[in-house]
Amino acid sequence: MRLVICFLLLCSEWVAGQQQPGVTFRRNQHDFGTISEKNGPVSFQFFFKNNTDAALKIQSVESSCGCTIAEWTKVEVMPGKEGQIKAVYDPTGRPGYFSKSITVTFSPDSTPVVLQIRGHVSESGEKLTERFDHTDGQLKTRSSGFNLGKVYINQEPILRTFTLFNSGSKELKITSIQAPDYLKVNHPEMIQPGESATLSIKVNTKQKNEFGFHTDQLLLLTNDPENPEKHFSILYTIEEFFPVLSPDALEKAPSLTLSVSEIKFQTLHSSGVLERTVLFRNTGKQTLKIRSLVPNCTCLEAVLDQDSVPPGGSGKINIKFKPGGRTGRQIKSVVIYSNDPQHPVQKISVNGLVSGD
Repeated sequence: MRLVICFLLLCSEWVAGQQQPGVTFRRNQHDFGTISEKNGPVSFQFFFKNNTDAALKIQSVESSCGCTIAEWTKVEVMPGKEGQIKAVYDPTGRPGYFSKSITVTFSPDSTPVVLQIRGHVSESGEKLTERFDHTDGQLKTRSSGFNLGKVYINQEPILRTFTLFNSGSKELKITSIQAPDYLKVNHPEMIQPGESATLSIKVNTKQKNEFGFHTDQLLLLTNDPENPEKHFSILYTIEEFFPVLSPDALEKAPSLTLSVSEIKFQTLHSSGVLERTVLFRNTGKQTLKIRSLVPNCTCLEAVLDQDSVPPGGSGKINIKFKPGGRTGRQIKSVVIYSNDPQHPVQKISVNGLVSGD
């Protein structure tokens, strides 16, 4: 018999989003634009202000990549005073687009704040074939996919560039390409032996009109006798861009607060179904709009009872997990995209053990 487990989560205590009301940054992200690999590391200083009535200290700073290091104010920052966090990015051996994050935790409030840096690294010009890890006949690339990083649905498309290297002894011609119509791909018509050329890609996010992580396929048709068809994956995540707001603007903005951010279960049979309801509330002062719910697995369904919630209002997200033959420890998630400028992307994870017995 098909096992159906239904459980309604109605929690009286709400878990606030990752906010740090006592600290305001002049800006929480920086775009370096195009930088040269041969010129070495670049840096940017993020300044913050202590708006509390007590001394504040940076407890920890963690970067998302070893290519990014941080220096920060080590002493306590007094009320009304400013501190700084310096992000240093090393582009050596990392040509192309980059997007990195730095997570900062303050004391006594341990709620993290995420800072972001991004940009594009231009190559120094060396023809080093060993730096290209993916080989397809004459053509060498960094990898079998082109990662565009984050692209924004409410901004003009940004062109990302990638390097193609002809490792053969004859000229390599790219005769045509095949890609979805919402992708604009500019390619070189010919690459001489031992030379490199640039392939550029941008996504028309308004035409794609789907939040979340995406993988598309790109086909290059060439004159390579060994393998004329070159297949690549194009990866990117569509989000909504929000500028840095003043404290007054943040105070008036919508705010998404979830009753829980994780659904845990002990054991579920692989033929069973787990259903739960997560509540959410608009704790801000403007209308909250849920842009999209994006499960990361076909085994998850997420249904919203309303996508527009007034200040002080609440709604429900019904989540259904169907293992569909999957067994073992399962960790899946539903990503919520909203117009909350502080936390436009939030996640509800589903975590538990699925048995096959």
